[in-house]
Amino acid sequence: MAISKEEILSEIRRFIAESGGNVPGERTFAKATRIKQHSWKGRYWARWSDAVREAGYEPKHLTQKVPEEDILSKLAGLIGKLGYFPVVAEINMHARTVPGFPSWDTIRRRFRRMPETAKALLAFSINTGNATVTKLCEERLTRETLRETPAAPLSGKLPVKAGFVYLKYSPSLRLYKIGKANRPDKRGAGISLLLPEDLVPKHEIRTDCPFILEKYWANRFRSKKKQGEWYDLNSQDIESFKKRREFIFSEFFP
Repeated sequence: MAISKEEILSEIRRFIAESGGNVPGERTFAKATRIKQHSWKGRYWARWSDAVREAGYEPKHLTQKVPEEDILSKLAGLIGKLGYFPVVAEINMHARTVPGFPSWDTIRRRFRRMPETAKALLAFSINTGNATVTKLCEERLTRETLRETPAAPLSGKLPVKAGFVYLKYSPSLRLYKIGKANRPDKRGAGISLLLPEDLVPKHEIRTDCPFILEKYWANRFRSKKKQGEWYDLNSQDIESFKKRREFIFSEFFP
């Protein structure tokens, strides 16, 4: 049986009176009263705002879309406070206790998945000079890369598996990045996608222990470090990096 126009108007007025004058949106009204859109749209009114006005109220204005920078700024604040990249449950718990903090649904609608969120936050932290959040985002993206790397076979003698330590340049930041990769197709993966242009490759060193070699160069250039794995290097620094094309630790430490 069709719901009459007066019944719908009466329900709108009742809802507003019981909610302290709060004018409902279309979805809120449908959820509270079970009066769906098909009961009124095209039958009594063309738009929900027309129904609200006929009930004697002014429809509420649509909420403005939260700027992306605001979401990233609040998320960066939480990450800096925690000291690590949070999981979905931690984000939602914080949203329930801190007014104005975005829930995971809000973040997900803007950035899709957690890795994409980490990429967007990495670019934001680099631009704002937040070295702590930059480092935590890079660690989160590194874990994502390692998760995609197939496991080595467990039986038999394991072969020496070479990776890479690379040096790349960002024209927009005017800084150099020192990074490591276990696979050729993962050299700087995820990082270059965040910047206005592709990172410019300068040199790479093949090695069987990229983690240790990366730490060596990070320690050697520690006075030139700006944020995360970004460095302000000069021509002499770059030449010293380019002098070696390979360093296999197993040859020196069998």
